[in-house]
Amino acid sequence: MRSRKHSLIALMLVTLLLGAGACSLFNRSEYKSISAADLTILADNLPDQQKRTLAQNEGQRKQLIDQFKKAFSLAQAAESEGLHKSDRFKGRRVISEDQLLAAEFTRRDPAFAVTQEELTSYYQSHKAEFDADFDLITRNSTQQTPEEQREILRLQWAEMKIRAAKGREAGIDKEAGFKAQVRFNLANVLANYYSELLEERFKPTAEEKAGYLAEHPEADLEKIRQRAQELLARVKKGEPFDQLATEYNEDATRGTGGDLDWF
Repeated sequence: MRSRKHSLIALMLVTLLLGAGACSLFNRSEYKSISAADLTILADNLPDQQKRTLAQNEGQRKQLIDQFKKAFSLAQAAESEGLHKSDRFKGRRVISEDQLLAAEFTRRDPAFAVTQEELTSYYQSHKAEFDADFDLITRNSTQQTPEEQREILRLQWAEMKIRAAKGREAGIDKEAGFKAQVRFNLANVLANYYSELLEERFKPTAEEKAGYLAEHPEADLEKIRQRAQELLARVKKGEPFDQLATEYNEDATRGTGGDLDWF
């Protein structure tokens, strides 16, 4: 009964996908299409609550299909830019596969345990690999990771790698279901990379920003910050809130002393 229910959900998803038109931009892309088998695998790995929601709500099924179509289309666009050949993506691919392998192996063999000595030994033998993965994962971080937190990450990384290796020994990485999950994950990774590329490509120049602010001075962040600081100083001095709201507010509450009314 359980597998029949999952197959029914997958069948409904496939019907919606075919009705909306499959996403396909490049014939050789591994993100060209989503098959019925892929969706069956997806259904098998969804939380029970989400399965019930999908079975009962066509709108949710359409939304899920739209998410996959968008991710796969953006992944194909990323391939057209060569992002799938970058060292960044290749590193991310290895991490994604190892994370999935470790999780699936743990699900199948929950009694398997890794000792502290094994974790430390693995890290000591693979320091350069950890540093490369750490730099890749934290490349967009604006804050430096404290050493104690980095130590925790080292041990977590070592355990993931050990469990992933056990998963490969068990042949999990050769299974069609596992490969489909990796493909879903990597489609999202490439989609994010392509979005970052577009954001960088269309970032306004300093001249464009200056020109826009000259025409729209109300959008100048520095002036907005100064105005907010002036307002805060007046509030701290004890000036009545309703008077300040009447002076500063730019919405419908301007003439009501900032009163939002009941809602």
